[in-house]
Amino acid sequence: MTISTALLNAGMIHIPWELQDEVELWARKSGRHAKLHFIPVGGFFVRVTLRTNDPRMRAYQEGLVPDPPGEDTWFHEPLPDGEFKCLDIRELGVSGIKEFLEKGDTWSGRGEFDSIVEQQKKVTDANAEQRGKLKAFEKEESRKEQSSKRKWRMGEAFVGVLKNIGKAGR
Repeated sequence: MTISTALLNAGMIHIPWELQDEVELWARKSGRHAKLHFIPVGGFFVRVTLRTNDPRMRAYQEGLVPDPPGEDTWFHEPLPDGEFKCLDIRELGVSGIKEFLEKGDTWSGRGEFDSIVEQQKKVTDANAEQRGKLKAFEKEESRKEQSSKRKWRMGEAFVGVLKNIGKAGR
């Protein structure tokens, strides 16, 4: 979902300048720019600009889209039931915003990845590894099933029979 610049600049809520400054200073550390925004449906978020060499900038650079794309970091906190709670940045304050943005356990724009492309590569690699494990598991399960079917067709016992069972009882 892309949010237009006109909607972002509609001035629906005033965001204190000291909070905007903290977000911009945080983004400049990585050579980018950032601005705080508010949307009534979703709450507060930071829109971080992309670097000029980012592949997602191509459509904007070629004039195919009117607004430059960005990475959005929402001020949400996960709840145990899988839902999210919107955080109020005015309650967080300058230090709370800085701490939230520097966390390294969430999506791109929050410190764990340099860009969403890096995040996507990590996810793609993890998915490929899981597909390999699944294929190996399915192969082993298929082998076991075919072995079981062969034993049934050949009339072999499914459970190993003890050869010395008669001698043990004497």
